[in-house]
Amino acid sequence: MKQKVVIKVSLNGTKSRSKALKIAVSVSGVESAALGAQDKSQIEVVGDIDAVKLTTQLRKNVGHAELVSVSAAGEKKEEERGGQIAAIGLALCGRGSLSLCV
Repeated sequence: MKQKVVIKVSLNGTKSRSKALKIAVSVSGVESAALGAQDKSQIEVVGDIDAVKLTTQLRKNVGHAELVSVSAAGEKKEEERGGQIAAIGLALCGRGSLSLCV
């Protein structure tokens, strides 16, 4: 099952960031790994992975690592997309009601 895992890691510089990303990508089943958008100390990993194993490897090699969230990869995208469509409809309408816009 494809998962999205967010792990908060104590990253002090660019060297530790690249080391953490290398470790994240080296785990089998990883499709993508990126730094978090809000905070550069969060790593977002998508794929069929063991979140606890990845967190343990990061703790051993980089420093303090905390598992923030584990969720299904497909669910959150659909919810966000629906919210964006509704927001666009409200912005285009300008009246504050979707029923008047459509």
